[in-house]
Amino acid sequence: MPAGLSIKLVAPNGKSWDQPTGLFIDNEFVPSSGQEITTIDPATEETIAVVHAASAEDVDRAVNAAYGAFRSAAWKDMSAANRGILMTKLADLIEANKELFATIDAWDNGEYIAGGSPRT
Repeated sequence: MPAGLSIKLVAPNGKSWDQPTGLFIDNEFVPSSGQEITTIDPATEETIAVVHAASAEDVDRAVNAAYGAFRSAAWKDMSAANRGILMTKLADLIEANKELFATIDAWDNGEYIAGGSPRT
């Protein structure tokens, strides 16, 4: 990932991770040509992170990249069975990272997960 497009975050429950802050376009994180968005912990009013915000130009780039990927031979010619295998791998990755996703979502909503349950 290019420098400046991720930050190290540590949630109130001690869980830490490298958080991408760029836009995911054409299978890579890239800086925006627009503004930034600051995420705030509603419980403390402290900044959690500053991330890139997509401009209309960035959205156009993302849509064009997605359209190109969808129309590519690699995807278009892939069998339904192989697409299903990819979807299963995605589901497995989500399952393997569910605690991190729950931590991020809870923190962004001003709650914290400790011992597997939210607390305010």
